[in-house]
Amino acid sequence: MSDPVVNWSSPPAGPLRALSDGVDLWLVDASLDDAGEAAARTVLSPDELARCDRLLVPAKRIQATAVRAALRHILSRYTGASPRELSFEYGEHEKPALAAPATPGLEFNVSHSGVWGLVGVTAGRPVGVDIEQIRPLHNADGLARTVLASAELEQFAAADETARLDFLFNRWACKEAALKAAGVGMSVAPANVACRAAGNARFIAELNLAGQSTRWNVTALTPAAGYSGAVALPEGALCNAIRAWRHSA
Repeated sequence: MSDPVVNWSSPPAGPLRALSDGVDLWLVDASLDDAGEAAARTVLSPDELARCDRLLVPAKRIQATAVRAALRHILSRYTGASPRELSFEYGEHEKPALAAPATPGLEFNVSHSGVWGLVGVTAGRPVGVDIEQIRPLHNADGLARTVLASAELEQFAAADETARLDFLFNRWACKEAALKAAGVGMSVAPANVACRAAGNARFIAELNLAGQSTRWNVTALTPAAGYSGAVALPEGALCNAIRAWRHSA
């Protein structure tokens, strides 16, 4: 399985306006040296610092710090506020949003895995993003049963080892992006998400939440070598453009 490789470019200077008919995707390098980590920590809130510091593996702490600081710097481009001034609130399942006063209608989502982070920004509709490092798994079959529906499990079982991992992480990223867009996170098992191919690395993900079905347009992508990624928007939402930018610390 080969998803479109994203060609990242440098963003324009100055303030940015989120698209109501598209999505801005930002790739974040989550590897920092000691000085970079110290600088990143200066823009984080006490709560964010505490979350990062609970990660006992130094590399994971640094990556979480880098992505969270980058999120603040990115959102400051759209709001006009300084990165340190931004404040967040969280939904029932921990989906972040900007707390008031904030730019009305600005929606975002963030994910990180390994040494890369992914941020999605749009206007006027929910968005979800996910990035997953494709890596050998001790129990790929067990994870597959958690992530894949029955028909997908058959595809997984029929593929060779490399293709199986690519397929598994592709579906994982697509489903998690949809779950994050819906604001339910991993409270719903990905295996319960129906993911139907719609052509050109696009999928329709269908969730059943409290007896109500919702559908999400999901675009799969390759954000970096060895990684699967996805961005999800509500079904029917316009997505005429995906602007792909690389964040520089």
